[in-house]
Amino acid sequence: MIEVNVLKVLAKGENPLTCIREVAEALAFGESVRVVAPFEPKPLLEMLEELELEVVTKKKDAFGYVIVFHRMTGNDLNKRRRKD
Repeated sequence: MIEVNVLKVLAKGENPLTCIREVAEALAFGESVRVVAPFEPKPLLEMLEELELEVVTKKKDAFGYVIVFHRMTGNDLNKRRRKD
């Protein structure tokens, strides 16, 4: 599983959304990414939804969130679209 720590990205002066988008767009089926963030990243969640990635968000503790996402298979996408 690929891991992205938003605090480390911010410490480098980089935009976490740009970094995570690059990782997300390069994901193959079956690969997952775990993002650790100090806050619930609503813009990130919207971006991942647009990229049709399966996303699970959990509050880690009082100081952060963990977001895990992966690329869905064609069957998963079809099921999801039927729900919408």
